[in-house]
This record gives sequence, C-alpha cells and structure tokens, in this order.
Amino acid sequence: MVQPVTVEIAKGEMLTRVGLRSLLEACPDVTVVGEATDASSAIEVGLRIRPRVLIIDVQADPADAIAIIAAFHTRLPETQVIVLGTNLTDELIFGSVSAGAVGILLRDCDPQDLVDAVRAVSAGHAAIAPYPARRLVDWLVGIDVDRARQAEALLARLCDREREVLERMAQGLSNVEIARALYMSEGAVKAHISHILSKLGCTNRVQAVTLLRDSRLPH
Repeated sequence: MVQPVTVEIAKGEMLTRVGLRSLLEACPDVTVVGEATDASSAIEVGLRIRPRVLIIDVQADPADAIAIIAAFHTRLPETQVIVLGTNLTDELIFGSVSAGAVGILLRDCDPQDLVDAVRAVSAGHAAIAPYPARRLVDWLVGIDVDRARQAEALLARLCDREREVLERMAQGLSNVEIARALYMSEGAVKAHISHILSKLGCTNRVQAVTLLRDSRLPH
C-alpha cells in the first residue's frame, strides 16, 4: 500500500488552515500531519514531523516566508515547499525559488490545482502557476554575464567574516543560530549584518542573499 503524502500547513489564520486541511484530507493519498502559525513554529513543527510537503501561505511581507523556505531547504531538504500568495511579486517569486520552493500558486487557485501540486512536488516535479512561471522564464532569459559580475564585485567588498555571516543568512538561519554556528555574540552578528547591508547597498536581508545567489550564476 502506498503511503500518503504528509503535509504541513504554515498559516496564521485558523479558518484558512482548517479549510486547507479539509481540502487535502478529503484525498485518500494525502494527510496533514502538522500545522504552524508563524515562522519559528513552522520550522519547529517541521523538524519534529518531517513532512514531505510544506504549504506556506504568504500574507504580506515575503521576507519571513522566504526565510522559512531557506531554512527548510537547508535543514529538511527532503521537504518540498509550495508557496500560496495573493500578490505574487517578483520578490516573492524569485526569492522563493532561490530559497528552494518548487511550487508557487495563487491563493484563489482551483482547489484541485493545489491537490495536484501537492502530488506533483511530492513526486519530484515543480508546480508553478502560469504567471510566476512566465516571470521566471523572463528572468532566466535576462540572465547575463554583467549581472553576475556586478554581484561578484559588490561581494568583494565584504571581509571573510562578513561573507561567513552572509552564507548563513542564505541558509535561512536566524541571528541566534548564526551566532551559535560562528561562535559569536548575537550583538556581533547584528553588527556584521548591518555592515553587510551597508557595503552591498541593500535595505534588507533578502536583497543581500539575492546578490549572493546572483554572483553564482554562470559567467
């Protein structure tokens, strides 16, 4: 007998979580094994239950969602992530995929589309709605040598320690986790992040991590 696909739902509103659970558990080959209301609990629940699929519903600022995706990709690489959102901005689309998401759907998609996406990503495929898929194609077509070289030149401004901190940021680690990994105080980590953002001309962590990923594009 084939084991059902295990799913974790990360969403603040209880009614939405209940609706998603009801939809998915109506399918005999899918079972919801955990729910989370915020970023920290999503990772804690994930580490405990190790779901095959994580569905994360993005309400507003995509930065927290992207951090969760990166953390799952690093610490639970076997978990496949699907993003649901109403406003699929370029930041959310590119940031989610760069962080490791393999599914992006509109929140008001057909319920069957979500079920099909869970099955698809569980089987190792991608499940991306037409609009974000087109934006990703446009982005890939636009990749050029100058973009990678410009990112590389910016990153050359960082000292070795700042580069280490940035690498941990790209893994989705929190300040506390970075401090623990690099044997530093949390205050020192915050200072390094401030210097990193200043040197790179970034206003937030997502932009800095995106530059790091851009520097690794073929060139």
